Amino acid sequence: MKTVMRIFFNPIEGREKYLNEMASKGYRLIKSGSIFHKFEKTNNHDRKYSVQYVGHLSNKKRIEYEDFIKNLNVKSTSAPLNIGKVTLGNVRYRPYHNTIATSPGAINKEILILECEKGKEIPVFTDKESKLEDLKNRKRVNIYTFVVGLLFMGLGLFKKTGNLYEKTYISFRPLDKYPLVWVVVGGVILGLSLYHLFRILKVEGTIKK
Repeated sequence: MKTVMRIFFNPIEGREKYLNEMASKGYRLIKSGSIFHKFEKTNNHDRKYSVQYVGHLSNKKRIEYEDFIKNLNVKSTSAPLNIGKVTLGNVRYRPYHNTIATSPGAINKEILILECEKGKEIPVFTDKESKLEDLKNRKRVNIYTFVVGLLFMGLGLFKKTGNLYEKTYISFRPLDKYPLVWVVVGGVILGLSLYHLFRILKVEGTIKK
């Protein structure tokens, strides 16, 4: 058993490329987390992986899709899109998809990794329309985080205005002592969302050609 520590800033294409590189060396994926990934060494170098985003699906539809994949004799493994988030008994509304996610359930299972032998067609995005629909779902997530990043930066800068902040009816108490932290966190979120959006738009442009 081999455990590798790796963070994917490009969680879909980057993860897929890495898993296929490991497969070419004979390593088979056992578990993929947000930071740690477990592999077992095999003599089989003819294995391939496909990674897709399924965070737009309800938990029921996600399970139905995984059952469909299983009936095609394709192994599937879930992985989290979040980095370092451990959750249990949680309920979350995903406004970018208008769905409810729970834990146990769909939270930390936003990514689906499919495994099969080389030469076998993986039943994912077999046509142009389905590929573009997948990219559309992924863009929604990053547009939402982009807005969140702007909000964080705006609140931090608003606190720095001093008198104007003090005169507001609603006071953002968490900002009282650390406004710059909010600005920095917002900037990081904004930067990462832009990075992912540009990568998605690049892939989208290639597909549309």
